[in-house]
Amino acid sequence: MLAAREYIPYEKVLTKSEVSDSADRYLNEYMQNLTEKGIQILGSDVKIERSESHWKIHGTLTVVEDIAKESPMPEDQEEIQTVDEHH
Repeated sequence: MLAAREYIPYEKVLTKSEVSDSADRYLNEYMQNLTEKGIQILGSDVKIERSESHWKIHGTLTVVEDIAKESPMPEDQEEIQTVDEHH
């Protein structure tokens, strides 16, 4: 089933406070997603700049991610090790 809704595009002038609130919500959601994946966030530096026609939000996150992750061993590798251990 295909569903469609009509929409009307429009422009809206936002204040720096509105842009900042929106950026904070997005950043918090993004950081929560990283935290749920086990990534530790050490810090963030986000800047909001305005040009004549748009807002620009950019920043840097400093994170720590565990590089030692458990992964399953392929079956053929298990068989080779089992055979080698007995000889």
